[in-house]
Amino acid sequence: MHIPPTLFETHVDRLSRLGFRFIGLEEFELMIRGQIRHDKRAILLTFDDGYKDLLLVYERLAKKYAFRATVFVIGSAVGKPGPLLLKSLDQPASEHLARHEDLWTALDWHDLRELQDLGADVGMHGHVHSPVSAIDPQEFRRQILKDSEAMKAALGFRPWAFALPYGQGESYTRRHLQELVARGFRLVFSTHSSRIRVPATHLPLPRLVVQPDEAPSVMCRNVFGASDIIGEFRRSRSPELSLQTWSPGKRPVERRVPRGTNR
Repeated sequence: MHIPPTLFETHVDRLSRLGFRFIGLEEFELMIRGQIRHDKRAILLTFDDGYKDLLLVYERLAKKYAFRATVFVIGSAVGKPGPLLLKSLDQPASEHLARHEDLWTALDWHDLRELQDLGADVGMHGHVHSPVSAIDPQEFRRQILKDSEAMKAALGFRPWAFALPYGQGESYTRRHLQELVARGFRLVFSTHSSRIRVPATHLPLPRLVVQPDEAPSVMCRNVFGASDIIGEFRRSRSPELSLQTWSPGKRPVERRVPRGTNR
C-alpha cells in the first residue's frame, strides 16, 4: 500500500538474500493445487490497482533480481488520465503525489503489454474499486464479461485471477465468488492476512498486505507466519467456496458459514 520505491527494493533484496524466489500465476496455481512440488520459499508478489510507476520499478528490478509479479487492474481505470486516487492517502504518499502526479495515473494497455514482456502476469481488480458486495450480482456478471473481453482484445487472453477490492469483512459475498468462478476465474484473492496453506482448499485465498512504512524485519516476520493465526481466524468467518472440488462447468461447493454470522 503506497510503498516508497526505495523501501520496496529493500524488501525485494532482503527476500532474495533469504533464498526466496518470485513466481508467476501458473506455477502458483499448480503449487497450491498440489500438482507440482511445494516450494516453501516461493512468493507470489501482487500489486493492486495498476499505477503507472509500477512499470518503472518493475523494469529496474527485473534487471537486478530474478523478479516477477502480478498486477491486478481496475477495468474502468485502465488508461484513464489524471491521478488514480481511490481513497485518502497518508502524508508521505500525498507528498509523493504532489511531486510526481504523472506516476499516479493508471497503467494503459500498452504499459501492461510492456509489463508482460518483462515477465509480469495481469489479473482483474474489479470494474470499479468498490466492495463487490455493493454490486448487484447480475451487474457484477456484466462487468466481469466486459472487462474480460477488453483484456482479451488488448492482451490476447481472458483474465483468470481476480483480487477482491478491499478483500475482507463484508466486502464480498458467496454469490459474487460463485459469479467469478462461473466466469472462468480460477484464482480469487482476499486481503485476509496470512500465508496460504498447501494444498489450498477454498477461495478466496489470503494475502499478506505490506504497509507503507513496514520495516523489512516486520515484513519478514509476516512472511514467516507472524500474522497467520489472526488472518486464518478472520477468514474462517467469511464466505468461501471449495477450490478442490471445482472444475469448469461444475457448480462450486459452498462452505458452510459458522453459526452466529450473518453472511
